[in-house]
Amino acid sequence: MQMRWWLNVEDNRFWKALLLLGIVLHVIASFTSDLGLDAHIHSTYVTVEEGTGEARLDWGHTRTVDPEASDPAFGGDVKDRYAVWHTMMKVSFVLLGTSEAALHIGSLMLTALTLVAVWWATRDLFGEKEALCLTALVSIHPTFLYAAGRANIEEFMLLAMVGFTYGLIMLLRGRTTLGISLLFLTTFLGVSAKGLPMVMSIGVATLTIIALATVRPMRTQRALSIGVGISVVLCLIGILTSSSGTFIAVQEMPQRYFSAVLISTFDVIVVYALFGMILWPFIKRDLFAIKDREATLNAGMIGIAAAGITLYVAAQWTTYSLAWDAEWPWSTWTMGNNGRYGSMLMVPAFWLIMRTRQISDSDIPSLEAPGSQAKMLTVGIALIIPISILAAIHGQTIWTEDAAELIGDNMEDGEDFLFVSDATMGMHWLYTFHLEVDPYDDRQITGHWRAPDSGWEHELSTGIVMENRGNLSTVEWVVLAPGIEWADAPQGWNRMATGDVDFMNGGGQWEMWSTHTELLVE
Repeated sequence: MQMRWWLNVEDNRFWKALLLLGIVLHVIASFTSDLGLDAHIHSTYVTVEEGTGEARLDWGHTRTVDPEASDPAFGGDVKDRYAVWHTMMKVSFVLLGTSEAALHIGSLMLTALTLVAVWWATRDLFGEKEALCLTALVSIHPTFLYAAGRANIEEFMLLAMVGFTYGLIMLLRGRTTLGISLLFLTTFLGVSAKGLPMVMSIGVATLTIIALATVRPMRTQRALSIGVGISVVLCLIGILTSSSGTFIAVQEMPQRYFSAVLISTFDVIVVYALFGMILWPFIKRDLFAIKDREATLNAGMIGIAAAGITLYVAAQWTTYSLAWDAEWPWSTWTMGNNGRYGSMLMVPAFWLIMRTRQISDSDIPSLEAPGSQAKMLTVGIALIIPISILAAIHGQTIWTEDAAELIGDNMEDGEDFLFVSDATMGMHWLYTFHLEVDPYDDRQITGHWRAPDSGWEHELSTGIVMENRGNLSTVEWVVLAPGIEWADAPQGWNRMATGDVDFMNGGGQWEMWSTHTELLVE
């Protein structure tokens, strides 16, 4: 009995249908999802710069000195960091207006560019079937669907990685000008988008060219191991020599960091790579036994990047767990989606498999020709599709945007508001108010944040100003996250509004209080 084409991963019609599904899901995600927390942070940099000339977080840094309170005086100046992503957001706002819709449309355009790049580069290197299969798989990957809906950076990072790896292969195949240009351009784009020093761009591209000139073919397994070793050594050097930044937390709590590495290894490698990218059907012994210069460099790069991302995620978890004074290791669950950074290695990983099949005498399973792994590939895709559909249809939900719209319409210029919520991601949630309340910092409104047990009621009623905390004396509005009650509100404070919170965000009701007696806008 002939297998129906929609269940047959060796039929082109299956992959065309999957690609169409992925495109449809990206469009749906762009219209159903709220912006992500990171997108709100970056949009603040852009709009505040437009209003004041200085790209900064005007309500205070996301990493607070006091783990239970914000301090607007301790702001985050972007300067030249995030230059590329910063510019892309500016363009979206200029062309389409300062709104969430502008960022969603810009993100959808980035999706289209990324899918075209994956298809074109893969077709040039390996062929039409390979290009179709890989582009379709990328299109349904939950990480990129979430990124498109939230206007996050992951698809841009994938685009940079595709360009970097393609440039590396072009150098090996003798197309020197194209290869060198792509290596420097995509390295610059990648490190700039993540806010890393520009000197790193030059260093990475230069070291890559040196490696191309000196490396000899070796078994893929060895190249991967050497890449991992390089990342570990560089990480240790960074920890031992850093005097600021993320690695300071590692110096303070090394035992927490090492336990975070174990958890992030599972998160990045197992959850987001082997399962999320559907790599597990193709991890076979023959894949690691091949000796080829192109495969060697690709495998080494994947080893460096995979280990680097794993160590970086662990450092982030350590840093924020201290900043939030959060329970360990439960805070890693909150930030578990940081493992999504590993998804930018999806295309290089499948290119490595395709290259191995291309030069091998044995029948190595690959995406375009799964052979004995066809059933496992079908199972892998079947497991991913429900997650992808959920990512598109439900997407990101941010309950604070409802409160932000209401409070922004009713606040007078010069008034401040206080947002009370759990310490975990508290400052990130505070900035979800910014685009609605005072995007350009021209209304002289300051948003403050406090943790529930920070003593905010005493600060508010007495006007006392505490070290490393903002002054609450001009606060006229208070927004309480679900589960937080203000049982003994001082005289003169009135509960103005309540709203329901989506069950995906914990459920319950938020409350809004004010010294005003009525809302101007319902």
